Amino acid sequence: MAVFCEFISVIIRRDSIDKYFSGGWNRFVLELPNYSMLTDGEIVNVGFMNPSDTASYLDFLKGEGLQYRQSGSREINDIEDLDRFNGHLEKRSWLEFGDREFNGQEFFCCWKKDSSIDTLIFSSWSNPLPRHYEPEEFNKKFKFIRVENGLDIYSFTSYKEEREFSLPEGMSIEEHYVYYSDWRKEQENNRNKKAEELIKQQKDQELIEAEEKKDQESKQAQKKMVEDDLYIKIAKALNLKSVDRSDSMSIMEKLIEHAIKTNDEKAIDLIDEFWHDIGFGFLDFDAGDNFYASVDPHWAVASMKFDWEQYIGSEESERDEMSEEDLFNFFKERIEYEFEESGSLYVKKFGKYLLSAYISDPREGRFTGFSIHKNERKLNDQYKNSGDFYMSGSDQGNWNDQVLKEFYDEHFLKPHHLDNLLGALIRNEGVEAATVEFNKTIKVTIADDKKPMMYSISIDALIFDFEEILKEEGNQSFETFKELLKMDLGDFYDGYIALRHHNYVMTADWSLFSECSSFRLFYGDWDMKNDYRDLGQILLSLDKQYPPLNYTDKEMRELYDKCAKKLL
Repeated sequence: MAVFCEFISVIIRRDSIDKYFSGGWNRFVLELPNYSMLTDGEIVNVGFMNPSDTASYLDFLKGEGLQYRQSGSREINDIEDLDRFNGHLEKRSWLEFGDREFNGQEFFCCWKKDSSIDTLIFSSWSNPLPRHYEPEEFNKKFKFIRVENGLDIYSFTSYKEEREFSLPEGMSIEEHYVYYSDWRKEQENNRNKKAEELIKQQKDQELIEAEEKKDQESKQAQKKMVEDDLYIKIAKALNLKSVDRSDSMSIMEKLIEHAIKTNDEKAIDLIDEFWHDIGFGFLDFDAGDNFYASVDPHWAVASMKFDWEQYIGSEESERDEMSEEDLFNFFKERIEYEFEESGSLYVKKFGKYLLSAYISDPREGRFTGFSIHKNERKLNDQYKNSGDFYMSGSDQGNWNDQVLKEFYDEHFLKPHHLDNLLGALIRNEGVEAATVEFNKTIKVTIADDKKPMMYSISIDALIFDFEEILKEEGNQSFETFKELLKMDLGDFYDGYIALRHHNYVMTADWSLFSECSSFRLFYGDWDMKNDYRDLGQILLSLDKQYPPLNYTDKEMRELYDKCAKKLL
């Protein structure tokens, strides 16, 4: 007989398996790597699809006592291989092969030399019997039907459709059961280990859940304790025995009234704490809530004009090569981007009051800068008249494409006599040359305008002069105190000059004889005024003189009272 061959075939002499393979035919069958085995009783073919699997199986067979390509000391090899991918050029000592016709169809096959080839054997492709069956259960469920390819074939009677399983020919179910006893023990051990691991995982998970529950309960208890302390603090501030926790809107309104009445920063801090505890960060526009977002367009223009490389991250030459339309579109995109990134002022209505707070990122949920407002229209006008572009929840704001284009044409395209100086100060280069150039035009650009002119008096000097007057002349009024701040125009030989461009403030030391020097740059009047205040200087405008630019009338009166009480 002949055996059918396809792809790669490992051909083993059947008698060699009985003689040399450890465990003989039974173990050979039980250790097969796949279901392709077929045999005519003289040779056995085990088929493969790729060389790697073939090589592994050949190594296994050699390790079990069979000889391949003179791997042992015997004269005749027990194994040959046929590879239809690479052809069959070599002759074999005990094996012949080739294409043969069976029942009118041609097949590639092999056979033991000198054997008849009147019949062609194909694989049974039956499933090996599962390893777990005990003899008693096997005898109930399986029925012997035939011998084929050195296998006893059984049918499984419990399946609706017939399924075939196999044992090595002549092997009893008892022998099969004993053969796999170590495997079953190993499987049982693995199951026990998995069960133990599962139990351990369950216990670990229970411990984690218990810890999480304990932690959650602790956090809830801590939160309740904090809330209790907060409500006690609120009741104490409002001079109440207790407050109705179910009416947070009413509590906030009372806190606002308390803050207005006391004018105490601690009252605002209490509002801040209560806001975040309750979570007032939602807006109800139907109830009068609102929000505002604003962008300073001058900052975008100044950055494009004077700080392109830092602002954009590319060479100024690239900006100079852009068309006017592209530059405007870029300006428009920057304004839209700043609106997205600049944060918002939330305004929430509590009774007849408005409470505003700034939030930079709604995802963080943290509000700062709480302020109280009594007049919604005044707050709205504050944004409308600020000079910035703004939008709110109640209207579309004050900007559109046309407004953007008009602003761009006026402030970016149109040159200004302070462009050179501001650009030098922003870039911190060429300041000396820009100062010289500015001084050449100062008489034309400022002339006799007193508005940019400023002078300063140190607080220490003011207090010293006033104390000397008190010592010499006794009690003096606040008007006398104010007189010390005045400056006669005829005495104004040196001071400061303040120039404003694109919301920047440029200050310089000014002298009637040397004009401007030592320019300094601030972003906005608030920045400038606080800087001089930090230096202990009372800053005054030559034009209006009183009140000072960086102190309120109330603060000056408090300073007067402090001096008067000290000496009187």
